[in-house]
Amino acid sequence: MEAAGTLTLPKAQGPVPGVVLVHGSGPNDRDETVYGVRPFRDLAEGLGSAGIAVLRYDKRTKVHGAQMVAMKNLTVQEETVDDAVLAAAVLGSQPEVDPRRVFILGHSLGAYVLPMILQQDPKAAGGIAMAGITRPLEDVVLEQVEYLIPLQSGQSEEARKEGQKKLEEIRRDVAALKAVKPGQEDGPTLLGMPPHYLLALRGYDPAAVAASLHVPLLILQGERDYQVSMVDFAGWKTALGGRKDVELKSYPALNHLFVEGRGKSTPSEYMQPRHVAAEAISDIREVGERALSVDPCGGSGVVRRSRARGNGRISKGNNGESAAHAAGLHVEGVGRPAGIASGRAMSISQTLGNVTLPRVGRVGSRNSSRARGRHRGRLGDRDRAGRREDHAAAIDQSAG
Repeated sequence: MEAAGTLTLPKAQGPVPGVVLVHGSGPNDRDETVYGVRPFRDLAEGLGSAGIAVLRYDKRTKVHGAQMVAMKNLTVQEETVDDAVLAAAVLGSQPEVDPRRVFILGHSLGAYVLPMILQQDPKAAGGIAMAGITRPLEDVVLEQVEYLIPLQSGQSEEARKEGQKKLEEIRRDVAALKAVKPGQEDGPTLLGMPPHYLLALRGYDPAAVAASLHVPLLILQGERDYQVSMVDFAGWKTALGGRKDVELKSYPALNHLFVEGRGKSTPSEYMQPRHVAAEAISDIREVGERALSVDPCGGSGVVRRSRARGNGRISKGNNGESAAHAAGLHVEGVGRPAGIASGRAMSISQTLGNVTLPRVGRVGSRNSSRARGRHRGRLGDRDRAGRREDHAAAIDQSAG
């Protein structure tokens, strides 16, 4: 099972710090495109121009929606965590990247499971959480609907009645979910998601897990965000506020996608072509720049131009042996912002066996081949079946 990605490399001396970008919920492409906004593309270019390598990739539920739906017990582990851990190992194996300075950045669902990812990747240098929930997923879904229904049903009496009906359905699903017990994982979908997906998260407390980790963390939150609210940010602050290696910052004017706006945030904001606020990118840059200024071997970083080379693929075999290594990946070098040397088209693979994906421990065996064309898929494309599968799309209504 393979997903394509892009590695953005800076014009700086290698090895440099690196960041892996982990998506929100739903079948996202590598730019995490939401209508007119491409948050991960903005982050890759902003961080790349600051001397930080960035790896972003198409999400497994986008590229392999049908196979993912066919999995009997799909959880967030297979949906998100496995690939994030694998991607961090892939990024750390690049010759231009220092494996001791690879950070993981999660947005929305990716931020929610960031502590889980860091638990499974002890080599990670630290984590950045952008708009991560700290409460049960079903409670956040209900809060989102309670916020949106009045906005979407204000045009007519019929629309208001339909909105209220939908809200009551969500409330019933939340109550039913809280009553589900282990052994009842194969019941009907709740909140558009299979019970086993939601039950696997029962008892998971991201803030508490983060507090047990001994790595630097940066927690960012838009104060206009209605999908993940300041209540969740308060949860991070309560658990982590006293730590010297943790920074927490909120932005009064930013929404869920860290785009600036005014007044009450609504879904219509996402339709306009906009960019992630420079302030947020700058704050993330500072984390990388601090890593860039400290040479783990005892020296100091001196900027020097470098170029990427070659073509290749990275895969994980069934046996989970040895670290993967890129056999030089395709260079795309057209129209890049100042400070960015190149972007490589990459693919990250895992073997699909009987529709059950192996969990990622160590990265598996090397499997190199020529990339076909400039890119293995275009940003914003649907999965190969030509549609978004029901479960994969349903999960999109959760933590963003």
